[in-house]
Amino acid sequence: MMNSVGCKVQSVLTSAVYAKVNLMAIDVDRFYQVIPLLQQIWSSPLQVVLSLFVLYQVMGWSVIGGVLFMIALIPCNLCVVRRTKIWQVLTGIRAVKLYAWEVPMKQVIDQIREHEVKLIRKAALLRTCSDVLNLTSPYFVSIITFALYIFSDPIHNILTPEVAFVSLTLFSQLRIPMMVLAELIGQLVQTAVSNRRLKHFLVAGEIDPEAVERDLDPQCESFKYLSGIIFSCTLISRPLR
Repeated sequence: MMNSVGCKVQSVLTSAVYAKVNLMAIDVDRFYQVIPLLQQIWSSPLQVVLSLFVLYQVMGWSVIGGVLFMIALIPCNLCVVRRTKIWQVLTGIRAVKLYAWEVPMKQVIDQIREHEVKLIRKAALLRTCSDVLNLTSPYFVSIITFALYIFSDPIHNILTPEVAFVSLTLFSQLRIPMMVLAELIGQLVQTAVSNRRLKHFLVAGEIDPEAVERDLDPQCESFKYLSGIIFSCTLISRPLR
């Protein structure tokens, strides 16, 4: 059902901003990706809380060490500001063609793309490290919790098979909600940025029709005629800047 809702939202937003390739390809798609995860906002924390509650009943205050370790693994999100040079070229394509600025603008865009590729590579590396931590965090949590459980009271806190297997089962149940929460945090941050972009576009004022209207009526008083004019140009080796 949530996937169906996500498809409908994507369809509506795509229709609203059909002329804007950047908004359709990136910002609209983020709504489609985050909507199926929205129910995890309450279900994942609930699973984590219930698992930790049962762990507390089994191991006592030793579980606090594992909780603090999980809190420390909450990923930090890096927001990258997107450049607007391509948007400027598309909106001013007539001026670019008129003044033969294709080559300089292409060079500027190529430089920006190279910079963006470097940022994407760094973001992918950080995301990989974050995924590795999310996958291995339940094991580190179990090791830390067992160590605290044993060393806090070596006489009474004996790591029996009953305590160990019950705790390992509960720790394994923490794996999926922790991964989902980490993914959801990043998706929500990206969706908030996309929402601001789409909102700015959808509430923007319409272009004044009078500013782009062409009156071809020859009877118009502002219509001018030129005759006997000779135009010439000199070829240059490089475009104007």
